[in-house]
Amino acid sequence: MTTPSPLLPEYLEHLRARLRVRTPLPDSLAHFCTEQPAECLSLITRALQEVRSPNLIQAIGEGLLQNLLNESSEVLRAEVAALLRTNERFRFAFASGTFSSVDTVLIDEWLEVFQALGTSKQAERKRLWTVAL
Repeated sequence: MTTPSPLLPEYLEHLRARLRVRTPLPDSLAHFCTEQPAECLSLITRALQEVRSPNLIQAIGEGLLQNLLNESSEVLRAEVAALLRTNERFRFAFASGTFSSVDTVLIDEWLEVFQALGTSKQAERKRLWTVAL
């Protein structure tokens, strides 16, 4: 992965504030993710390593990850599949998102990863609330 983004602290603060009140994503983060999707995905995985709450993991999936994949799924296709295979927290966040703008071929490919692991998006959403983080 790349070096830590200076946006990570800003994003983590946004997540914590979002739990209290629904706040829009800061413009700096939205612009960063639109312009640099691979680096944004790296920011998301680092944020997932930092947080210790199911609420925050879910917020990442419903927020920045969902936005990123709805905008840039094709360029992140392989990276997302690899993260789904190897990163439990990423699977939890992914399971929390809704990807209505992603090509169904990609969604099917990613859901096959869940099946190969013996799980499903729904099962991972439930499991998020039962594992120790």
